[in-house]
Amino acid sequence: MAIIKNLPLDAAYRIIDESEYGVLSVFDFSIHSVPFSFVRSDDNIYFASSKKGTKVDIFEREEMIKLVFVSRTNVADEYTLYEIKKEVDSGNISFLNQSVFTNEYESAIADGRLELLKDEEERVNALEDLYSKYYADKMQWFDLIKDGVLENSNIYKVKLTNVTAKEKYIEI
Repeated sequence: MAIIKNLPLDAAYRIIDESEYGVLSVFDFSIHSVPFSFVRSDDNIYFASSKKGTKVDIFEREEMIKLVFVSRTNVADEYTLYEIKKEVDSGNISFLNQSVFTNEYESAIADGRLELLKDEEERVNALEDLYSKYYADKMQWFDLIKDGVLENSNIYKVKLTNVTAKEKYIEI
């Protein structure tokens, strides 16, 4: 049977940290959503962006955003065909929706206030943390590229204002 359970804040932060990417959404006459790479530090999410484009134009007008993260997914495959047939033959059709045609996941959803970073030290630290997450084994060359990246990128901070998480799992 599929169980959906709300999770505490520490689990939400674990899910965010384990997520390789997230989806950022902002409302500007319509919903604009983009996948993004990020790093979390305390109650903040940091990410880099180009200095031009639709999302940058929207960010200049809107500061409230929503972020979605999924850290673990698994298509249910807990039962053998024999076990499924036995349940169906006994009339337990709801078993199919609850335990067969379902998936497991952990997800976190966060609301936040977006800020374009201006302080150079905070920009460098955020970029270094971000690159350390994705390129940990290549950081020996970070100083060679950081100035160019900072010159050509906006660095943003999202101050998280509300974070929720849940998991769905199959209980046998």
